[in-house]
Amino acid sequence: MDWNSIALVLLLALCILGLALIALVDEEEEPQEPETFDFSTKEELALAEFLETRQAINEDFLVAQKKLLENLNHERRNF
Repeated sequence: MDWNSIALVLLLALCILGLALIALVDEEEEPQEPETFDFSTKEELALAEFLETRQAINEDFLVAQKKLLENLNHERRNF
């Protein structure tokens, strides 16, 4: 065998090894199922509803704050 054939075989072996490693990594990164919450008491259910409402209010507040800041910056540029 000449050196070109040896180099070609080694390169092929490296490619196969790389593909095998990629396949192993993909198997390890299986998508996880989303967490499901089991609310066993009325208090936990009420708390979850309160937190969801509070999060929605906070998101609305941030949107309104962003619009206000944009308006203030626009007014300052025109002044």
